Amino acid sequence: MAVAQWRKAISLQPILLTAGLLLLIGLSAATVLLVQRSAAESLWVAHTLRVQDRFSSLLLELRRTEASQRGYLYTGNGAYLEEYRAAVQTAPKNSMNSRSSHPTMMSA
Repeated sequence: MAVAQWRKAISLQPILLTAGLLLLIGLSAATVLLVQRSAAESLWVAHTLRVQDRFSSLLLELRRTEASQRGYLYTGNGAYLEEYRAAVQTAPKNSMNSRSSHPTMMSA
């Protein structure tokens, strides 16, 4: 009886090896796909961080512009007015740069 069980185990060996090989190939393919997807997603994360940085800079410029405007209104000092006018001219350019930073976002 031991010989019959041994022969049965030998006949299952190629099937088990084939199943293991197919499983290994499937896992390798899934790994490659997930790595590619991760790379694409990391590009979007980097883009999002750049956009957030640009909007933070724009918000800072707007706050400085408001401060210059208030400074001029409170003191009447012309230096504040010049700073305000310079900031008003550069703000629209900066907001447009933030909008067109990614090719797929340009249509939005």
